Amino acid sequence: MPPRPSLPMPRVRVPGGTAGNVLWWGGLAAVAAFGVVDWPVAALVAAGTWVAEQHAKQSGHAHAG
Repeated sequence: MPPRPSLPMPRVRVPGGTAGNVLWWGGLAAVAAFGVVDWPVAALVAAGTWVAEQHAKQSGHAHAG
């Protein structure tokens, strides 16, 4: 199979963090707003996500230094 050409993709920075984070938090808020999940469930998912992100950041700093 011939190699596929690659195109450099610019990194998109948004005010709240990476684009993926903004999509995640926005999607979570949207499903709660539309009633797909209840607000307490969305709040628990948000809290768990935040704790996991903080743990990953701390683990990354511990291994880097």
